Amino acid sequence: MHLLYRFVLVGLMLFSTPTPLIVASAYLTDVCLHLKSKPIHLGYISPSKEKKIWNVILFNRETINGKLIEALRFENITKAVEQRYCLPSNIILAMIVQETWGQECVANQTGNNSWGDGGFGLCHMQGLTAEEYGLSTVCNTQCGEPGRPFACYKHAKELGYAIQQYDKCDMKVMHLRDDRLHPIMNIDAVGRILALANGTLQDKVFRYRGGSYEDKIIYWQRVESYRRELNDPNRRKSLENEFNKYNQYMTIDGFLFTNPYKAYLEYYHTQNYYFGLANYKQLGICVNCCAK
Repeated sequence: MHLLYRFVLVGLMLFSTPTPLIVASAYLTDVCLHLKSKPIHLGYISPSKEKKIWNVILFNRETINGKLIEALRFENITKAVEQRYCLPSNIILAMIVQETWGQECVANQTGNNSWGDGGFGLCHMQGLTAEEYGLSTVCNTQCGEPGRPFACYKHAKELGYAIQQYDKCDMKVMHLRDDRLHPIMNIDAVGRILALANGTLQDKVFRYRGGSYEDKIIYWQRVESYRRELNDPNRRKSLENEFNKYNQYMTIDGFLFTNPYKAYLEYYHTQNYYFGLANYKQLGICVNCCAK
């Protein structure tokens, strides 16, 4: 068994789920008729009590389990977005696995550019594309590289350096710089891109990916492969068993758990509510998206 032993000390804030925002049905209808506008603005609600998770051992990302485990921290967000826009289960989560493995600071690397071409977020999105879909970004109209109008190497380097060196890849802080760095704003925008596209699921993913036909095909095949794994109960059980085997000494506030895997996911899924997940869920289902 190949493992990458990475002991992760994370200080996350845990308290009761924020009170949901009640949204009028007329607002829901208006938002869904304008899929290039973000449906809600969300931030982060600082909790009153801090808890710490210690001694988490994550797997080698060359393995399937290693590719899935961190992305699963955001599954309750991707499910909410997929339900809102009537998208197949785990399609966005599979795209996150392909894009970043669910890591907050993974760059969209291109050639020798260590911070890539300007794509940021759990599911990478170029600045100009994000702005087209209503997100506030640090990008501007001066972005663009010869032959690649949506790329911006200078912007990528500056934002990448800031979130790594100053924000320490902490979404609670770095989302203030750019909506793409807010987990729900980023994932919702991906959902809206897919929902706006016509055709098959493959056509929708092609719209998101862009690039040459060959690039799109490779991307689609990888995403579908990850989606099959995520939809496979046997893979889920394998992941749970492996995580529990190597995380017997994982603690949250000094407490051990009989099932560390479930405690790990619940810990991070709770964190997602501090980014406004309850308010987002109150938006409901995009009726015209589901009528396609």
